[in-house]
Amino acid sequence: MGIPWSIAAFRVAPFAAFPFGRTLVDARTVGEDRIVGTGLANVLWIVFAGLWLFIGHVLAGIALCLTVIGIPFGLAHFKLAQVCWAPLGKRIQSTD
Repeated sequence: MGIPWSIAAFRVAPFAAFPFGRTLVDARTVGEDRIVGTGLANVLWIVFAGLWLFIGHVLAGIALCLTVIGIPFGLAHFKLAQVCWAPLGKRIQSTD
């Protein structure tokens, strides 16, 4: 039952560890087909965990952006908030 979320977690883990120089894109933009039911699985994720993770990362990003030194880390938290909102059907791309 939890296999789709664990696969997405392992795919997103390098992005969470090193968010700089990378961006998160939808799988359809890189030519991959989305698995049937990804939308429903993302809705379940948002209801049970994604909303609270999203709110936490947005608040941490706002708090870090209040200081000059924390701005890059705040921007990284905003990227992580995007990942926490709907992790299934996403791919990591280099910004280079």
